[in-house]
Amino acid sequence: MIFLALINFLIIFSIFGYSYLFKTIFFRDKIFFITNLDFFYGLILLYLISLLLHFFAPLAIYSEFVILIGLILSFYSFFKNKLKISILRYLIIIFIFSFIAYYGKNNVDSPLYHLQIIKWLTEYKLIFGLANLEWRLGVNYPWYSLISLLNIDFFQYSNKYYVSLIFFAFLFYETLNKNKILKSSIFLSLAFSYLFIYSLIHPYHYGVVLNHIGNPEKDLFNMLLFISLVYTYLRITELKNLNDQNNLISILFIVLMLTLMQTTIYLFISIVFIFMLFDIINLKQHTKIIIILSFIFLLWIFKSIATSGCLIFQIPLTCLNTDWTIDLSTLKFHIDETKRYSRSLPSLEMINDTYKTIETFLWFKSWFKNYFLTTALHQINSILLIISSILGIYLLIKKKLKIVKYDVLLILSILFVNLTCMLLIPEIRYYWGPHIALSIICISLIIWSFNINLLEKYNFYQITPIITLLLFVSIKVIPMFNYSDLVNLPIRVHDYSSKKKVGEFDGFEVFTNNWQCADIKEICVNTPKDEYYFSYVYKFLHIKNK
Repeated sequence: MIFLALINFLIIFSIFGYSYLFKTIFFRDKIFFITNLDFFYGLILLYLISLLLHFFAPLAIYSEFVILIGLILSFYSFFKNKLKISILRYLIIIFIFSFIAYYGKNNVDSPLYHLQIIKWLTEYKLIFGLANLEWRLGVNYPWYSLISLLNIDFFQYSNKYYVSLIFFAFLFYETLNKNKILKSSIFLSLAFSYLFIYSLIHPYHYGVVLNHIGNPEKDLFNMLLFISLVYTYLRITELKNLNDQNNLISILFIVLMLTLMQTTIYLFISIVFIFMLFDIINLKQHTKIIIILSFIFLLWIFKSIATSGCLIFQIPLTCLNTDWTIDLSTLKFHIDETKRYSRSLPSLEMINDTYKTIETFLWFKSWFKNYFLTTALHQINSILLIISSILGIYLLIKKKLKIVKYDVLLILSILFVNLTCMLLIPEIRYYWGPHIALSIICISLIIWSFNINLLEKYNFYQITPIITLLLFVSIKVIPMFNYSDLVNLPIRVHDYSSKKKVGEFDGFEVFTNNWQCADIKEICVNTPKDEYYFSYVYKFLHIKNK
């Protein structure tokens, strides 16, 4: 556990080192300091590095060197008095979340395909047509590239399971990093308190949300990223800070890429944010960051073409006519499969019924009754939303609700994306962020309308998440604690007893393992085909269709 905390402590400060490098290169004409929210600059630069390096070699070759360079830059900025971050506070926070992550369990999707995507990124350079091996491998999420670049293997220990705790630690640090109470700080405080309380009362393991910290999956990252987006947007409407504006553009850029990968699930809210940006900030002041992000976007598009043959994977209309392009009928089938799965929850009785789940809305009544009305997160959010709506209307009538047009636009856009998700792919984990943010933003605005001085006096925005975190750890995690765990490496074990050889194709052996490929070193697929076609073109491996 101590080793886990130490590794992630070094990684997060390595990220801040790249934040310093980013601002030095692109904003060198301004006097600046590196604050906690500048964490996103480091992520952006590291993602750019991962895209470029993956053209030449597997990312595992670079990991230790990249982290070391970031640490050197971080310590340099610290001694130059540019890094305005409490090292001790970060160390404590990272240890607490390492403590939580240590007892996490493998979720279903990580051994199914998350770990395989990371394996191909860490062990192979860019592969053309990887989606032809297994369609899920065509997913081009920036998160997996970051995990692969920041992963450290030590004997049987692999940090790829625990990189998500870094993002959790960063955002929790932000809740404790305010001198005055704002709408944004209230929102962030309540968001974390909500997650801790929900994980405390959830019956699965020690809470379905926090249990995901110990997994290399995208859903938790998407949720925290969306919360960061709303938080930063609120900060800008309050503080008008130029650096915050650059950060918002950076976060929105990442959200937009995730949006495109989620088949437009967040597209509306991304568009709304873009239009709101034109109103609240002068985009001419941010030319540099926009150019950098546009270049990264083009590289991301190229990588998507290489991996699947499509400009944007999971949007068939963007697929090109290449010899490695994924079969469009296969792609459409699996897109529909995702919809059928989410719309037939919880019993999955309709999962094979295309007519009810794809062609009509006959699924909605059953889903709403058996899933929405029985899912704790839906129930809690609905209650909070009803209460906050009643209070909000009452305060509006009494003319005591402090709300501006940007708040209204934000609430309406988040509400719209929630309704859209319910009608498209209504599995709660696909839209954790918007779902949680909707009720939290309403409550935040109501609290903001009361006595702020009283809230500041008692450090409301800092004490509340700390108390709820300690309650969660005390009740859910400490009972599992053993003193030997402090020095033990958190080693994840997978079942490979079902591993069998599918065949040998063009000199490449292909295996399967009952939908649990996980960390298998060999080429592994969940749904074997009769034939696979491998070849090298200009030293790049191509996996082609027949």
